[in-house]
Amino acid sequence: MMNQKFQGSKYRYVYNDIMQKIINGDYAYGQYLPPERDLSLFYNVQRPTVRQALDLLEGEGLIERRQGAGNRVLYVGTRTFGEVKEMPRGGLVAYIVPKELSHNADPFHMEICTILEELCKKDSVSLIFTTVSPYEQLPLFLQNKSTTMGIIWVSIQDKVCPDIAKKLGIPSVSISSDYPHFPTIRYADFDAAFIATQHLITAGCKRFAFISGDPAFDVSKDRQSGFTQALQMAGIPIDDNLIMQGDWTFNSGEVQTRLLLESERTFDCILGCNDMMALGALRTLHQAGVSVPSEVRVIGIDNIQASQMSSPTLSTVSISKRDVACAAYMMLRELMQNREVPDEIWIPGRLITRDST
Repeated sequence: MMNQKFQGSKYRYVYNDIMQKIINGDYAYGQYLPPERDLSLFYNVQRPTVRQALDLLEGEGLIERRQGAGNRVLYVGTRTFGEVKEMPRGGLVAYIVPKELSHNADPFHMEICTILEELCKKDSVSLIFTTVSPYEQLPLFLQNKSTTMGIIWVSIQDKVCPDIAKKLGIPSVSISSDYPHFPTIRYADFDAAFIATQHLITAGCKRFAFISGDPAFDVSKDRQSGFTQALQMAGIPIDDNLIMQGDWTFNSGEVQTRLLLESERTFDCILGCNDMMALGALRTLHQAGVSVPSEVRVIGIDNIQASQMSSPTLSTVSISKRDVACAAYMMLRELMQNREVPDEIWIPGRLITRDST
């Protein structure tokens, strides 16, 4: 197979080919990829090249590397839900976030939308990323059902617009929301913060700082609950003076960490409620001459791309954007066929240790 001329690096070719097979369902959710030696023979490359490709696939959340067991597929593809009829061509899918969240959570949600766009293009469907408000004129896709194939609602706060979609019969899926009329995709937020805190405990941390997100969203509340319960189970006292109020943004991570330093409170680790705030904490610590991780360990949640490029690179709990995007899109496709879908799908968190811890 690999006698053909490579376009780019060999490991990139292997990565792209395996990725396409995963997305197409040749390697379905829960199955294991062939052993490394078989992949090496199939692609006519050395095993280190295969491992580079597998590292990329793992970084994208497509597979899970299991020591002694192999590489398990995590991608939620169409075969998870069964055979799906062809989608109508030329329609529209909307990805809607609350106005309060849109300017603060762009990295995480834009990465989801990038994957959604890939899926939509295969069906000649258009994707828009937008906000709606009951106090503004309704967008056309909430006035004309014929052009709107489906809507993905993120963290529903006001029920007016989702109620309109429900009344019009527009297939809808919610993400991280308690709206009762749409099936929901949930991140395991409590577990993600619990896992991150346990990692810091295992690393020997004793004085824990936490930068919370916007308290209006359940995501923030659940992650803070996971943080506090992990400390309680370990018998580590919680210092309320070390729990800071951020708003999901990089800037708030900087500001809250600066306040921690100026208060001269003692802490040896920081858990950011998301990666953006944790990255802001890293910058402030660096500017203050605080060594990470020898003096203060830092970890975030989400595994956005920027967490892999910071200095030091940021440890995090990965919420697979690909799993979120694929699950949402496949649920919409099923709903369009008037098929039943689960009331909830949970997307688990996975610890990724990097230089910051």
